[in-house]
Amino acid sequence: MSQAVRNSDITKLRSEMDHLYKTVYQGNGKPSIVNQITSIEHRLDSLEEKLDSSFKAMDTEMGLKFDRITDVVNERFSHISYQITNEFEAKKTHASGKYQFKTSVTTAAIATVTTFGALFISHFLKLTGH
Repeated sequence: MSQAVRNSDITKLRSEMDHLYKTVYQGNGKPSIVNQITSIEHRLDSLEEKLDSSFKAMDTEMGLKFDRITDVVNERFSHISYQITNEFEAKKTHASGKYQFKTSVTTAAIATVTTFGALFISHFLKLTGH
Protein backbone atom coordinates (compact mmCIF):
# COMPACT_ATOMS: atom_id res chain seq x y z
CA MET A 1 0.00 0.00 0.00
CA SER A 2 1.14 3.39 -0.72
CA GLN A 3 1.82 6.11 1.72
CA ALA A 4 -1.01 8.26 0.35
CA VAL A 5 -3.58 5.48 0.88
CA ARG A 6 -2.35 5.01 4.45
CA ASN A 7 -2.50 8.72 5.15
CA SER A 8 -6.01 8.79 3.70
CA ASP A 9 -7.05 5.83 5.88
CA ILE A 10 -5.47 7.43 8.96
CA THR A 11 -7.20 10.74 8.18
CA LYS A 12 -10.53 8.92 7.72
CA LEU A 13 -9.97 6.96 10.95
CA ARG A 14 -9.04 10.16 12.81
CA SER A 15 -12.18 11.88 11.45
CA GLU A 16 -14.35 8.99 12.60
CA MET A 17 -12.65 9.01 16.04
CA ASP A 18 -13.25 12.76 16.35
CA HIS A 19 -16.90 12.28 15.39
CA LEU A 20 -17.21 9.43 17.90
CA TYR A 21 -15.50 11.52 20.62
CA LYS A 22 -17.82 14.45 19.88
CA THR A 23 -20.90 12.16 20.03
CA VAL A 24 -19.82 10.46 23.25
CA TYR A 25 -18.45 13.45 25.17
CA GLN A 26 -19.74 16.64 23.53
CA GLY A 27 -22.94 15.65 21.72
CA ASN A 28 -24.03 16.11 18.16
CA GLY A 29 -27.18 18.18 18.41
CA LYS A 30 -28.36 16.07 21.34
CA PRO A 31 -26.82 15.79 24.79
CA SER A 32 -23.69 13.69 24.82
CA ILE A 33 -24.00 9.96 25.49
CA VAL A 34 -22.29 10.47 28.85
CA ASN A 35 -24.90 13.10 29.81
CA GLN A 36 -27.72 10.87 28.57
CA ILE A 37 -26.41 7.93 30.63
CA THR A 38 -26.08 10.16 33.70
CA SER A 39 -29.64 11.41 33.18
CA ILE A 40 -30.91 7.85 32.81
CA GLU A 41 -29.07 6.83 36.00
CA HIS A 42 -30.69 9.71 37.92
CA ARG A 43 -34.14 8.78 36.58
CA LEU A 44 -33.56 5.13 37.53
CA ASP A 45 -32.45 6.15 41.02
CA SER A 46 -35.53 8.34 41.38
CA LEU A 47 -37.78 5.55 40.11
CA GLU A 48 -36.14 3.10 42.51
CA GLU A 49 -36.75 5.47 45.44
CA LYS A 50 -40.38 5.93 44.40
CA LEU A 51 -40.87 2.18 44.09
CA ASP A 52 -39.27 1.58 47.49
CA SER A 53 -41.46 4.27 49.00
CA SER A 54 -44.56 2.81 47.33
CA PHE A 55 -43.73 -0.70 48.51
CA LYS A 56 -43.12 0.53 52.06
CA ALA A 57 -46.43 2.42 51.98
CA MET A 58 -48.24 -0.65 50.64
CA ASP A 59 -46.55 -2.81 53.26
CA THR A 60 -47.65 -0.42 56.01
CA GLU A 61 -51.17 -0.17 54.58
CA MET A 62 -51.49 -3.94 54.27
CA GLY A 63 -50.21 -4.33 57.82
CA LEU A 64 -52.78 -1.84 59.06
CA LYS A 65 -55.54 -3.52 57.06
CA PHE A 66 -54.50 -6.88 58.47
CA ASP A 67 -54.48 -5.42 61.98
CA ARG A 68 -57.94 -3.95 61.37
CA ILE A 69 -59.21 -7.25 59.96
CA THR A 70 -57.73 -9.09 62.94
CA ASP A 71 -59.41 -6.64 65.31
CA VAL A 72 -62.76 -7.06 63.53
CA VAL A 73 -62.47 -10.85 63.58
CA ASN A 74 -61.54 -10.82 67.27
CA GLU A 75 -64.43 -8.48 68.01
CA ARG A 76 -66.85 -10.75 66.11
CA PHE A 77 -65.59 -13.83 67.93
CA SER A 78 -65.91 -12.04 71.26
CA HIS A 79 -69.47 -11.03 70.37
CA ILE A 80 -70.35 -14.57 69.27
CA SER A 81 -68.78 -15.98 72.43
CA TYR A 82 -70.79 -13.50 74.52
CA GLN A 83 -74.01 -14.49 72.73
CA ILE A 84 -73.31 -18.21 73.16
CA THR A 85 -72.55 -17.70 76.86
CA ASN A 86 -75.75 -15.68 77.35
CA GLU A 87 -77.81 -18.28 75.46
CA PHE A 88 -76.26 -21.08 77.51
CA GLU A 89 -76.92 -19.20 80.75
CA ALA A 90 -80.51 -18.47 79.68
CA LYS A 91 -81.13 -22.14 78.88
CA LYS A 92 -79.44 -23.15 82.11
CA THR A 93 -81.59 -20.69 84.07
CA HIS A 94 -84.72 -21.84 82.24
CA ALA A 95 -83.91 -25.51 82.92
CA SER A 96 -83.08 -24.66 86.53
CA GLY A 97 -86.37 -22.77 86.81
CA LYS A 98 -88.27 -25.79 85.44
CA TYR A 99 -86.61 -28.06 88.00
CA GLN A 100 -87.27 -25.55 90.77
CA PHE A 101 -90.94 -25.35 89.74
CA LYS A 102 -91.25 -29.15 89.63
CA THR A 103 -89.49 -29.43 92.99
CA SER A 104 -91.70 -26.80 94.59
CA VAL A 105 -94.89 -28.40 93.18
CA THR A 106 -93.72 -31.82 94.39
CA THR A 107 -92.83 -30.39 97.80
CA ALA A 108 -96.19 -28.62 98.03
CA ALA A 109 -98.01 -31.83 97.06
CA ILE A 110 -96.08 -33.83 99.66
CA ALA A 111 -96.71 -31.16 102.25
CA THR A 112 -100.41 -31.13 101.40
CA VAL A 113 -100.65 -34.92 101.54
CA THR A 114 -98.71 -34.95 104.82
CA THR A 115 -100.95 -32.21 106.27
CA PHE A 116 -104.10 -34.02 105.24
CA GLY A 117 -102.61 -37.26 106.56
CA ALA A 118 -101.80 -35.61 109.88
CA LEU A 119 -105.28 -34.06 110.06
CA PHE A 120 -106.84 -37.39 109.20
CA ILE A 121 -104.78 -39.21 111.83
CA SER A 122 -105.50 -36.45 114.34
CA HIS A 123 -109.20 -36.58 113.55
CA PHE A 124 -109.17 -40.38 113.65
CA LEU A 125 -107.41 -40.37 117.02
CA LYS A 126 -110.00 -37.92 118.40
CA LEU A 127 -112.79 -40.15 117.21
CA THR A 128 -111.28 -43.24 118.73
CA GLY A 129 -110.57 -41.41 121.90
CA HIS A 130 -106.94 -41.51 122.05
